[in-house]
Amino acid sequence: FDVETDEFIIHSPNITSTKWWIGMAGQKATHTVVIAQTFIHGKNVGLNWFIVQLRDTVTGKVVPGVQAGDVGSKVGHQGVDNGWIQFNQKRIPRTNMLAKWVSMDRSGGFQRDSL
Repeated sequence: FDVETDEFIIHSPNITSTKWWIGMAGQKATHTVVIAQTFIHGKNVGLNWFIVQLRDTVTGKVVPGVQAGDVGSKVGHQGVDNGWIQFNQKRIPRTNMLAKWVSMDRSGGFQRDSL
């Protein structure tokens, strides 16, 4: 989390952090939900859910900070749009964090809500 800009930075720096076999990611999806390790003020606060834009909603082109593509041949299911996604310092607003079970303020104050 970058407190100065009030944004999360989604980053998958290597092949093991690539998201694989994601439905509609290969060619069509404009947005996805990412479950990611979350660091606030340098502390890992665990896994959290985020809405991340993948493609422009008008042109369908992949947006900056995102790499995505089709996984290729799918024996017997060629019409299925399964893909892969990588993020390169993709910035998203704090408001894109799905916060049903957590609370977070502008300064990075974070807490898990009780169930």
